[in-house]
Amino acid sequence: MTNRYQASLHMLTLPVKLVVCVIGVFLISISTNYWVILSFVILCLTLLTVHEGIILDFEKKRLKLYIGLWGIKLGKWESMPTYCRLTLVQTTGNRRLHSKQAMRTYDYSEKSYELRLYDTGSHAYQIASKGTKSNVRKKAEQLSLVTHLAIEDFTEPH
Repeated sequence: MTNRYQASLHMLTLPVKLVVCVIGVFLISISTNYWVILSFVILCLTLLTVHEGIILDFEKKRLKLYIGLWGIKLGKWESMPTYCRLTLVQTTGNRRLHSKQAMRTYDYSEKSYELRLYDTGSHAYQIASKGTKSNVRKKAEQLSLVTHLAIEDFTEPH
């Protein structure tokens, strides 16, 4: 069993990334300047690979919140607080996209799940995982084994 836990937490949702990339492809197709084309290719690749994440090292009692970009994890190690609760919760994010070309506004809501680790004696928590319920549940089971904390599941009606 490993004493290290790692999870990626995506900063931008897939629809936002796709909209930016589609706009980038459109601008590339109408541009004749190679520097503009190269700039948009780099921007699109950056948006597709950027994410934030967390690494918990239980052996050395430290954690790292990082920004990942092209496989590089930028962040610093901090001492790990003592955790007392492990919760699985459902979250809903509402987003609004504006399109000047189509002169429309798109509203959508996005249901996702979070795995939260609460610090002892505090209401502060670290998000240990985000995503679909099944993926977050698997991460919760892994983290429960390492931390010896029971999973509190707030996704099901009681």
